[in-house]
Amino acid sequence: MEADNATGTRPSSGNRVVLWISGDGRKYNSIIPIGAKDADASKGVKYGPPDLDVLGLPTDVRVRLHNELFARGLFTYEQVRRNLNEVIGAIQQAVRLDAQLVSEAYYRKEHPDG
Repeated sequence: MEADNATGTRPSSGNRVVLWISGDGRKYNSIIPIGAKDADASKGVKYGPPDLDVLGLPTDVRVRLHNELFARGLFTYEQVRRNLNEVIGAIQQAVRLDAQLVSEAYYRKEHPDG
């Protein structure tokens, strides 16, 4: 079996890849044994975007950014380095909702009756 180009990981013939969502909503893939339950995915070899806590973003924005990076298959430094426009797109998408809320706050300030 060839290495997964998106992650550089390669499940052996006795393993499979499972998508799972952490308790805070972050998406990951894990490699687990074929006979293991999907519920055990968090115990497998996890891959996805790195921990983004060092960015100091609010948790909801951090989770949205993580999931945007995951959806774009940006798991490794090399992938990020070669796809900076995708990183920018993920950041824009992750904060888009917050920008909409800011816009709505301005609207409510200027149109208190509407």
